[in-house]
Amino acid sequence: MKRIGNKKRWYADLRYEYDTEILPKDDERSLAFVEAERAKQGQYIQKLPQAQTPYDIHNCPEYPVENYPIQWPVLDVLHNWPTDDHNADAHKEIYQGICIFDYNTEYEKADNYRHAEVPFVMRNDPQVARTTERWNSPGYMEKSRPANKLQTCRDISWP
Repeated sequence: MKRIGNKKRWYADLRYEYDTEILPKDDERSLAFVEAERAKQGQYIQKLPQAQTPYDIHNCPEYPVENYPIQWPVLDVLHNWPTDDHNADAHKEIYQGICIFDYNTEYEKADNYRHAEVPFVMRNDPQVARTTERWNSPGYMEKSRPANKLQTCRDISWP
């Protein structure tokens, strides 16, 4: 991934500061941070009785079932989340049909879904948790995009 990401010296210095001094690598801490954030927000992703899927999104079969993922018809989505209702608190449930896998215990199962080229959610990946923790660290996002260092597409290398 040498060609991906910001290669500017100021950003390398910022990452070095966070990766060594502020938030040195500690997978357990990062995963605990993500879990605490998830708990604060409540469990939004769940299978509801209205979701007529033949599988439990938290205990999916080894391989995707036929017609996976089960999608809600557009009219059901509009019925459940009316476009003219802007009260976000009234619609906290998500009719989820995409399987959720745990990085530590269901990696091989998720790999089967990846080979089938279907979507899935992966939870508890230590690298993602570390990024989440860093991005939520006070001041990091502001420092990563300083006003006097407006980032353009020229600042980023793309594959």
